[in-house]
Amino acid sequence: MLTKLVNDKLINNKLQEVIDYFQLGEGYDKHEIITDILGEIKELKNYSADEIGLEWDKEHLMILDDFVNEFYHKLIENVCKVLKSFKDGK
Repeated sequence: MLTKLVNDKLINNKLQEVIDYFQLGEGYDKHEIITDILGEIKELKNYSADEIGLEWDKEHLMILDDFVNEFYHKLIENVCKVLKSFKDGK
């Protein structure tokens, strides 16, 4: 029983470390990751994300750079929610 409690505590601590790593963004460069991913999308034809506008029904919505940053933020937020669901057996 004690071993399980210790293991659960260690797992919860490690999960919190991972969550903090993603939420705080320390230890990696978010912009470098985004730039690398965008660079792998050949359809962008070497345009940068701040040179591409997103439109819908002839209405300008935002530039790709803003969309990608907001999408990344939401993705990290939701990944952290999933990770938190594993803490304390929740």
